[in-house]
Amino acid sequence: MESSEISKENLVSLNNDDKKAKVCQENNTEKLRWRLIFATVVLLTICTRYYNITQPDHVCWDETHFGKMGSWYINRTFFFDVHPPLGKVSIYPTYILYYPQIMFSVDRDVGMLTLNRFILLDPILLFFMTAAVWGMVKVSKLTKQSYSYTCQWWLWLIFTGTMLSCTISVKFVGLFVVFLVGFHTVNELWLILGDIQKPISDCLKQLLSRALTLIVWPIILYMFFFYIHLVILNHSGNGDGFYSSAFQSRLIGNSLYNASMPRKVAYGAVVTLKNHKTGGGYLHSHHHLYPKGFGARQQQITTYTHKDDNNKWLIKPFNKEPGKEVRFVRNGDLVRLEHLVTKRNLHSHPELAPMTRKHLQVTGYGEDGKGDANDVWRLMVVGAKANETVMTVTTRFTLIHNLQNCVLVATGKQLPKWGFEQQEVSCNSNLRDKNGYWNVEDNKYKKLPSVNFSVYAPGFLARFLESHAVMLQGNAGLKPKEGEITSRPWQWPINYRVLTYPP
Repeated sequence: MESSEISKENLVSLNNDDKKAKVCQENNTEKLRWRLIFATVVLLTICTRYYNITQPDHVCWDETHFGKMGSWYINRTFFFDVHPPLGKVSIYPTYILYYPQIMFSVDRDVGMLTLNRFILLDPILLFFMTAAVWGMVKVSKLTKQSYSYTCQWWLWLIFTGTMLSCTISVKFVGLFVVFLVGFHTVNELWLILGDIQKPISDCLKQLLSRALTLIVWPIILYMFFFYIHLVILNHSGNGDGFYSSAFQSRLIGNSLYNASMPRKVAYGAVVTLKNHKTGGGYLHSHHHLYPKGFGARQQQITTYTHKDDNNKWLIKPFNKEPGKEVRFVRNGDLVRLEHLVTKRNLHSHPELAPMTRKHLQVTGYGEDGKGDANDVWRLMVVGAKANETVMTVTTRFTLIHNLQNCVLVATGKQLPKWGFEQQEVSCNSNLRDKNGYWNVEDNKYKKLPSVNFSVYAPGFLARFLESHAVMLQGNAGLKPKEGEITSRPWQWPINYRVLTYPP
């Protein structure tokens, strides 16, 4: 009896060993099959991506933008773009490794076949999106197989969080993948909570683990990418004007970097006025007139985001020319602003603004600084006491028309081609309009001593937040140009309208 029982146990043990060996063999076969498929896909990818890679032999579509951005990273020149920096930073290091003849074609090998052949953000975005979904699937699989809290599980969670951060760091459209992973995670936590075989504490542990790896860690990484972006781009460029005066003071080569200017604003000073609207420009004028049908045919007044001499104004008392004595501009003063280049005064009258028809038109009027009573503005410092002196950079103020009782505002609306697609300036009867806040950025006056403005330079967090405000403002302002072929989202899945990308 004993020998027969032993033989039965041996048979059961042998059968179990055979089953384990069979399962192990199947797993090895499955792994080999997966590796062969993966190697085949990689080989086909290389062949399709590099076939005729020299065609086209010229810059196409958005390569114009991203190619230039690569060179700006090399030169450390600051620029403005509506997208987060990771995609452009990814282009930057590979950009400098290749000769100019091929730099527009071999700097990445991911994404769809056509997009992959150009310097664009989309292939990089697609790579990180796919990797994030892959990580989500692996975490879900390990959780179902009861491998939670293992080293492998933690690594895949961190990997997923990293890919999510990279996705949104390339383009804000990556938020859709963040939502996908978020909804999937909530569903998994709900199923874990409903499993009566597991304690509530397990659900809390899962929640804390995923919050750390899928929320906290991606946010830290996202901010780190912006830190690298701002450290690299520390020289002045053509995008300075989109940012506040304080932000610009951190850019080497900008007129505000380690700037020495008079601390107070005096009559007779030549100043530039920066609008406090997010992404707001400088008060600007030029010799061109408003066309017929858009109010009085007087000189155009706009805001312009780039720096030039047409942004300079001479600040004067309302009733006389500046004298030899130094007299400071104070809260509540009546002033005139004379455009330095054209010698015309900032002016408003009862004519409708060209774009915002509820506002009054603002123009340049007069000759050699001589105009009429409609050139007089009351300068009101925001949140200040009576007679408080206007300070360079730090003082916010409004300009209220003395006769029309309206405030000078930058509406943010783009003028047509006759206005060189600059931004409209008008006079709004709503005196509380925050688009009417201005500050003096440049202040040139030889009769006053200069002080250094480096103490007003903002830190990383302030610049990080302002960068996002400007990007969001820029995205909101992206509208199709007249005559441009566009499509609606519902048309995309069915290819209702095909867009051609110009060379």
